[in-house]
Amino acid sequence: MKPIRDGSVQYRLRDAAGGIRMAFEEDLEALPTSTDDPEDWILRPPAPADRTALALTLAKLSTPLTDVVYSYQSSRTVFRPYQFRPVLKLMSSDRQRLLIADEVGLGKTIEAGLIWNELEQRTHLRRSSGRRGGTHFRGLVVCPAALVTKWQNEMRDRFDRQLRVLDKEGMAELVELFRSGDTSEPFAGVVSLERLRRAGQLDELSELQPRFDLVIVDEAHYLRNASSRSHAAAALLADWADALIFLSATPLNLGNQDLYNLVHLLDEASFPEPKVFENQLEPNRHLNAVAVGLAEGAADTPDGARALHSRLMRVPTSAHGRITARRPEFGRLRELLRAGAPLSPRQRADARRCIAELNALAGIVNRTRKADTPDRKALREAEDISVHWTPQERAFYDGLHAWCLERAARSGMAAAFAAQMWLRQAASCIPAMQQRLRERFSPRPAEEEAAEELLYDSEIVDDSEDASNGSRTKLAASPASLARELADQADDLSTLRPLLRELPVDTKFEQFKNMLRSARTKGMRQAMVFSFFTRTLEYLEERLTPEFKVRVMHGKTPPAERERIMKDFRAGAFDLLLVSEVGSEGLDFEFCNVLVNYDLPWNPMRVEQRIGRLDRFGQQHEKIFIFNMQVPGTIETDIFQRLYARIGVFQDSIGELEPILRGRLKELHRIVLDPHLSPEQRRRQVDRIAVAQVDREKDLESLNEAQALLTGLDGLLIEGFDETSPGRGRYLGPREIRGLVECFLTDSGYGSLRDVPHEDDLVDVSGSGYLLKVMYEAMDTGAFPHPRDDLLARLKSGSPTRFSLTASASSTSGTPLLSVRHPLVRTAQWWYEQHPEPLLRYGRARLPGLPPGSRYLVEVRLARTDGTRSRRELWTTAVEVGTMREVPEVGTALLTSLARGELASADEPLPADIDMSLADALEEVQALAALQERTTKRLYEAENTRLAEGRRATVSDTFQVKIARARRLALQVDHPSIRRLHESRVTHLETRRDALLAQMEGESRFSLSTETVALVLVEGA
Repeated sequence: MKPIRDGSVQYRLRDAAGGIRMAFEEDLEALPTSTDDPEDWILRPPAPADRTALALTLAKLSTPLTDVVYSYQSSRTVFRPYQFRPVLKLMSSDRQRLLIADEVGLGKTIEAGLIWNELEQRTHLRRSSGRRGGTHFRGLVVCPAALVTKWQNEMRDRFDRQLRVLDKEGMAELVELFRSGDTSEPFAGVVSLERLRRAGQLDELSELQPRFDLVIVDEAHYLRNASSRSHAAAALLADWADALIFLSATPLNLGNQDLYNLVHLLDEASFPEPKVFENQLEPNRHLNAVAVGLAEGAADTPDGARALHSRLMRVPTSAHGRITARRPEFGRLRELLRAGAPLSPRQRADARRCIAELNALAGIVNRTRKADTPDRKALREAEDISVHWTPQERAFYDGLHAWCLERAARSGMAAAFAAQMWLRQAASCIPAMQQRLRERFSPRPAEEEAAEELLYDSEIVDDSEDASNGSRTKLAASPASLARELADQADDLSTLRPLLRELPVDTKFEQFKNMLRSARTKGMRQAMVFSFFTRTLEYLEERLTPEFKVRVMHGKTPPAERERIMKDFRAGAFDLLLVSEVGSEGLDFEFCNVLVNYDLPWNPMRVEQRIGRLDRFGQQHEKIFIFNMQVPGTIETDIFQRLYARIGVFQDSIGELEPILRGRLKELHRIVLDPHLSPEQRRRQVDRIAVAQVDREKDLESLNEAQALLTGLDGLLIEGFDETSPGRGRYLGPREIRGLVECFLTDSGYGSLRDVPHEDDLVDVSGSGYLLKVMYEAMDTGAFPHPRDDLLARLKSGSPTRFSLTASASSTSGTPLLSVRHPLVRTAQWWYEQHPEPLLRYGRARLPGLPPGSRYLVEVRLARTDGTRSRRELWTTAVEVGTMREVPEVGTALLTSLARGELASADEPLPADIDMSLADALEEVQALAALQERTTKRLYEAENTRLAEGRRATVSDTFQVKIARARRLALQVDHPSIRRLHESRVTHLETRRDALLAQMEGESRFSLSTETVALVLVEGA
């Protein structure tokens, strides 16, 4: 400033380029009051509640917040807290790998869909300004061929996601997409495992090294054979996927390599060696006990905390436990529990994080059992329908049985396997078996049935690849040898000619038909009838059609036809669905509650899977009726049905027993098929192994012991969830999203939103050409991909378009769900990024549940933490105006009410002297916030140090094992060139280790910063 002699003032100014300019005072223009300083905000009138909510909602959408569940209410599914465990587990993990091993019927497909929604939304929020990061998301589902249509339908109907089916042409297009190098195109597809693992296109993809944001593999137990091509294909997927999810209902068996093979595929670095895997799990037993204690509130009392500390100190009693005890996270956990004082919520969260880092499987396996869920469970009510064959029918079965055993004795185990299928077909349906004999095993049926039986009959073969790789048990034959055996038997049918005479009656069918008539009189109109055999299903269709409306679905039914059958069955268009396990695999029949086992598999897990098609979450009936056709004198009834009754398969889920039953069943199959045993010897052998007297309680006790190695933290993950939401405001609620869209349409002038009369969760949106234009602009910058429906055209027309605010309303009304993923919501978010002028950072609102007349000033800050683990969180600090008393729960109530849409306007004028009180309150809030930041920084920084040290130790240990092995091999070989290869690998591994440790050192540098996003004057309602 420079005074002039005439009394005026001239200012010396420096411009942005560094140049000097002179200007008189009257030529200067006053700048508006800063909008970035909270002290200036409170000098203006507070904004109303809807504007306050808008500012806070946009803060939640400004960056992916660590503790906000964006997938809540993003799909047409019923909210169940346990289904968000995988989402939360993935959110809290850095490796983005997960095996979801929930029991059948708990909704693994929904859990995978929620993960997809969560990751897609977070990817969208992370995008840089002007980049098309929001539409870059590329996801792929891999599943058995029979489930491709199911996945396509589930993702479309529940998640508004269109999956491209990757048939031959689709795979070619995918290869071309990656070959083009175009990174701007989103992708969502589903491919069968059978097609993916084929040579050719998989090799082409391997050369391109594509990147997927997410890969989901359903029925992942098909990957467990490490020598199979499926396993090799999965290894490539692991290299290509940023996030990799395996789904498998097959219970985890810790006694073999199945679990190891799956987690090794998911995370090779953490699980490098099978021989140390069991040692890695040993500390879990004690860590999970501590986790369960925390979940049950044991740390809320001094005695409980000391008891947890005592249990924790058992960890160092094993060899790997001593390694675990040297990690910094263990030291922190011991410090928290050793004090013997009740833990605060923050300390409980800190303890949970420590356990998650120490537990070898906590971050990579999710296991939910039906017993752990609060859902109402349908009761299983079983009834045996006893069938007493006529003498002619009995003679047929006995004659065939004798012939099969004779053939097996002469021809070996391939014949024994074929004999099993003949005997099972005869017990299932004698007329169908007679027709099979009459066809004299033409070449095509022999080959076809051999492949089908080997592919799907898991009591003999675990999966199809085992059969083709020749790695099966001695009981089973290869498809080629079995086909030859089936064809050879056609040459020896002369002795069976008397069995081909048509029998006067089919006693089993008559009993079955009488049972159906009786069930119909009791109101049981629809039923599923299971048989393993296509011939039986076709026979039943022919016999039942005159009296009942019948459809058939088996392994040969095309996917499109299955979809039509399912739709018609749901709509009640027919009475009986005749179905095989293969035909029903992966499909949901929760609307049906009557099941008939026309024949029984020789594996209780197959029975469980049949019942599991009906007994799943969402089952609409209180009871599931199970009718078992029972024929005394057959292997199915005398041995297997007796076993199933003893272990309770018809009364309750037996998923937990599968690992124990698997080994016993193999021995049982050997005995019942052994042609060298007399009937008496066979009975004694069955009694000796006591399969029919499985001690369920004892077996479950041993399995619960194994379960202690797998779980413990999962209950803590959903701590704070209530019956309708994730709780504590850590989500975007339906009313909150409604408010965002309404404000956008009002502020932009491009449309309007109106509530539908007498409908709480439906709204009508009227658009315009201007709205269409801005949506295209948002789409061009990557806010969302082009909608596949006519949404844009409808909004342009100006006529009202109806939307649902909740998943239940969307399912009931069939209207689109206005979720955080919807193009209209994405457009609103994008528009405010371009037009921040309407945003008001200081507001006023009433909250329910606070004392009338009370006032609080709440500061909401966005905290950014960077280091080994980055965080983005909303922090609140609240003080009571006047008393200056800190009231933390008011900040939590503010965010909760925001998500629930409960922020109400306060219309009464503020007291005249409020300005001074607010200034004092703001000063106190800022002082408390600074103290909170300092305290939290110390905690987070210490955690960052522990985490960084732990990860560096893990990397060092992993490379040490590999380097030591390479050095041993170098010393053991004599050939100089081979020795040099091993020595070169040692050097390469050491270089990689040092580079990785240096990279981790840089990434572990800690920083914390905060930004005030809103001040809210909160008043009691």
